[in-house]
Amino acid sequence: SFIKLYANRKGKPNYDWATFVKLWHECDNCVNVKYEELFDNCKLTMNNVFKELDLIVEESRVDEIIDRYSINNIKKNNQSETPLSNNSKISFIRKGGHGGWRDIFSREAAEAFAESAGSALISLGYESDDLWVENVN
Repeated sequence: SFIKLYANRKGKPNYDWATFVKLWHECDNCVNVKYEELFDNCKLTMNNVFKELDLIVEESRVDEIIDRYSINNIKKNNQSETPLSNNSKISFIRKGGHGGWRDIFSREAAEAFAESAGSALISLGYESDDLWVENVN
């Protein structure tokens, strides 16, 4: 239901994922970084960003930043848990991996997303063609 709602631009935000990522991906004054790149090799990716921005950052500072904002440290410090009214908490921390959306999408969600954003998924390199929908259960 969420994917259909989002794909049809009903509700907020009033833009879809494809429009959002295309805007930033085509920005000449932006440095684009994928979460997967940060996850797979955070230090190299951050150093590439700093180089692109003509910034000199000491290696110890890069290590400090990576450690401070690692998923494990954020989980440990509970910085992303928000209390609910019934004294329970909801976490906004990622699991700490990538590609998990393939396991969560239903076939119906995949078809809706492919219709609204499939070309963006392919142009960003997340999929090579439209056949990814066929691999969703």
